Amino acid sequence: CLHGPNAACSNCMPAEEDDDEATFRCRNHGPHGSCVECIERREARKMKLKRQPQAHCSSANVDFTAATVFQNYLHLKKFKVNRCGLLYGRFNDDGGVSVDVIYEPPQQSTKEASVMLQDKDMDRVEQIASMLGLRRVGWIFSHPPRSKGIIMTPSEIATAAYLQNTYGNQAVTLILSVNEKGEGNLEAFQVSDQAMKLQSKGSFVASLDVPMSGQTAPTGAESGSAGSGTKAKLREAVFVEGAETREADTSFFIVTVPVKSAGEKGGILGADFPVENRDPAQASSDVKVHMMHMAGKPFLQQLSDFHLLLYLSKNYFDMATDIPAMCEAVRTKSQGALEGYKVIMESLASM
Repeated sequence: CLHGPNAACSNCMPAEEDDDEATFRCRNHGPHGSCVECIERREARKMKLKRQPQAHCSSANVDFTAATVFQNYLHLKKFKVNRCGLLYGRFNDDGGVSVDVIYEPPQQSTKEASVMLQDKDMDRVEQIASMLGLRRVGWIFSHPPRSKGIIMTPSEIATAAYLQNTYGNQAVTLILSVNEKGEGNLEAFQVSDQAMKLQSKGSFVASLDVPMSGQTAPTGAESGSAGSGTKAKLREAVFVEGAETREADTSFFIVTVPVKSAGEKGGILGADFPVENRDPAQASSDVKVHMMHMAGKPFLQQLSDFHLLLYLSKNYFDMATDIPAMCEAVRTKSQGALEGYKVIMESLASM
């Protein structure tokens, strides 16, 4: 799963039977019998799909720099590959979400799909995010032009539902789509409460687009058994406009979230250091280039970069002592606490 070894979520636990159904005993027969009243009760309890008019997340405030860095890489690759990433930020008191960081885990990227792989650095990523006062708030993926009416595929809906179930109903899905002219468009969505309930019960046939129990699934690619681009196949029957079915239009599950730019100076972090798990890979020379590029700016600003802090934690500084001190200084904007590290970083840049 996408959390640490000591956490748990609905996907780690065996599916549980509905409490009311488990304790119900019909007056007409014993525990293993059935009758017309039982059948009618089961039919009445089947979900009646309806569109949810409003998302739980009131708005997605996306850091301008983080979004630009994500999109620019796709432009650099001429949109011949797709990318996906995990969002870190804050759930706001007004019901919105602020996205400060886009972390791109190891993945296989093609023109049609991006496959998130198991990530040995995930615990480290979560720890650094937490030290900076950030938490997982959703995910982002890109896709090439799609047929009209296809906003999210069944597996993308199942993944969004899993993330909302796991990290909170304000968790958001960002989608960077590309039109036929190669122009990018960033939109935000959530899935409905009904989609969350179906996912928690394991009712979607589609697999998730995030690593779970060693498995991976492609973004933007669907097998026939999971459903088409506009139809999601289910393991349990639901009612759609009075008719019983195990295949539902994906539009029933998708809810739009307004996107707002946090501005070029909207967050505490920059995004100048090369992003991990890309081609070309990060290298020690990137530290020197970063320090030269940021020369003349306060050292606190030079260090205020999630991707740089993650790289330093893996190669130069102790995760138990140095990185917490650095992250605390960045979080609280305490320039004075970094003087010792400034000398070390300057020596690294001169090597």
